[in-house]
Amino acid sequence: MKNRKIFVVLAIALHFFFGSIAYSCPAVGSDEFELDYHLNGSNTWSDWVTSCLTSSSQFLSKAEVAQRIIDYVQNLTYISEDLDPGIPWEYRGMCDWWQTPDETLLKGGGDCEDLAMLCYAMLNRAGISAVIILMPGHMAVGVDIPAYGGYLEYWGNQYFFVECTSPVPVGEGGDGYASYEVIQP
Repeated sequence: MKNRKIFVVLAIALHFFFGSIAYSCPAVGSDEFELDYHLNGSNTWSDWVTSCLTSSSQFLSKAEVAQRIIDYVQNLTYISEDLDPGIPWEYRGMCDWWQTPDETLLKGGGDCEDLAMLCYAMLNRAGISAVIILMPGHMAVGVDIPAYGGYLEYWGNQYFFVECTSPVPVGEGGDGYASYEVIQP
């Protein structure tokens, strides 16, 4: 019980710390270094949550582990950048603010690219092949698990569409996007 109290106090302190600093401001589709930093940097909290969600993974299929992670991310809060208290007023609407996966966890949510990068990082940490899907004005994830519905071919694999901002089943929700760019950092 004492460890849990320490964790909660630390999480709240970090939330206020991260909520009060300006994040880096790469535009969607910016250089690979920025994306690599946001996805593969030090993500202690997202690694910890992933290990908790997959602790019994030896008894689960790859698709069941992926679904646990996807369900977790889809149930986080969508936070529009226009309403995000961590972004200074003078920068709102000027660019896309990308949070690291840990920042998204500590805030309890984010917008489409924040949730997609968290989902990608957690799937990757769990050993499940995934890609980032960039579309005009939106970001989602593609996951390489057996599923039905919309998928895209990338390097010989089928990646099923994952809408990270709401609880939509894997394979649904990506039909309306005619053009997309796939990134696998």
